[in-house]
Amino acid sequence: MLNILQDEINNNLNNNLQNKFSSEYLSTLGGEVLRVKMGILATHQKEHLSYLIKIYGQFNNINKALSDYVKLEKIKTSRTMGPLLLQNEAREKIVQLRSSCKKDIEKYLKKVSGQNSV
Repeated sequence: MLNILQDEINNNLNNNLQNKFSSEYLSTLGGEVLRVKMGILATHQKEHLSYLIKIYGQFNNINKALSDYVKLEKIKTSRTMGPLLLQNEAREKIVQLRSSCKKDIEKYLKKVSGQNSV
């Protein structure tokens, strides 16, 4: 199961988080699997649990922020600056969330690869 989650995390990292901003939603299917299967994880797998929960929480936060951004994009008009300013703030929030998520994934993957080489 961890391999499936790590594949999804790697896919999000390599295909969706390389740019500061993207209008593509991140895959979060593994988060649902994680919640369902938490009770049957082996002890050594549970060590990864806090990282995985945090990463999937970040995926969801990025997707929510992106959804908010898309809503603002639909209502922006040339007559008012309010929605445009809000959209700029939403975009910057997405950039920050993506950057933080990318760092956490890299930290997790480094930890996992270090454990595999021992």
